[in-house]
Amino acid sequence: MISIIIPVYNAEKYLERCLDSILRQLESKALIDKVELIAVDDGSLDNSLNILREYEKKINNMQVIQQPNGGSASARNAGLEIAKGEWVYFTDPDDYIAENALETMMNVAQSAEAYISLFIFDAYEHKGEKVGVWEHYKEEAFWAEASDMKRLQNGVLYSPCAETKTPLSAPWDKLYRRSFLTENGLQFNEELKVLDDMFFNFEVMGQASGIRYVKERIYHYIRNEGTITSGYTPDRLLRDERVWQAIYNYISGLSGKTGYDETDVYALKQAFAHRVIKSYAISLRLCIFNKNNKSKLGKKMALAKETLKKLYYNDALKQANFFKIEWKLKPVLVFCRLKFIYGIYLLCKCEEALRRV
Repeated sequence: MISIIIPVYNAEKYLERCLDSILRQLESKALIDKVELIAVDDGSLDNSLNILREYEKKINNMQVIQQPNGGSASARNAGLEIAKGEWVYFTDPDDYIAENALETMMNVAQSAEAYISLFIFDAYEHKGEKVGVWEHYKEEAFWAEASDMKRLQNGVLYSPCAETKTPLSAPWDKLYRRSFLTENGLQFNEELKVLDDMFFNFEVMGQASGIRYVKERIYHYIRNEGTITSGYTPDRLLRDERVWQAIYNYISGLSGKTGYDETDVYALKQAFAHRVIKSYAISLRLCIFNKNNKSKLGKKMALAKETLKKLYYNDALKQANFFKIEWKLKPVLVFCRLKFIYGIYLLCKCEEALRRV
């Protein structure tokens, strides 16, 4: 009934914890023949493949695929191509699934109406020794109206647009109907090396016919320093621009399309603008003003200024709404509009100091 897909790249440090969390639950007779596990080794250079081969001997219905390194999008797509489950679930190797997560997903999947495209769940969020709750809404919800799907689609780009406490862009807090994905040609964009999961769910929400939000925590999300979302990423700006191009093309193609009027397109453009501003702020930390960037300060500030002149960033500064953007991004938006680059630099230094507290 459920296909679990794990993209694996140099994950030997955490991989066994992830696989053990699945193995323990598959020992249940109620689950053992209803779940398949597909692990895609994406050209790992460490011991990840050997670990996967060992677990392949222990877990019924586990299949290991080996491929040259192509990124997480490529690995997830490889798993999707051979998945047989009615439903598809994605997990990352440096995280792990919560106790009884498979039973929870199985129960909701068995009771799903035919028009349900996916389920959204909650999770646990680990920041060092602190464990918090990755919670979207206070109460369970069901969405089937076109207006709901558009709001959620906007929320994938920028979560406040969907009034959710946490981002809607992750794949690991969702259970997808496989036929819905295949019939609509929904896959991860392999040209994107960052935010590919966000773009995937952006397209998913645009095609979904019904979504249920279930208030069950099915996952342990570990914030690891040094990953693609937290470590120094010299080419982050280039990676982001590929994402902006894909989203821009998508939105541009909606003009005149059935189901999207001018108001809908404008809302998407504004959500996109807020996402670009947010990612610009992230890039300041991960790329431009990162301590591991050995360029001189003047060169860093010049890069920050030149980036704002580029198409997507310049448009975002015009489209963004000061009153609707998050409070922590308001000073970023103001300083960017004023081209006050030194102020932007000081904001980054303040954020860096706060992170050390």
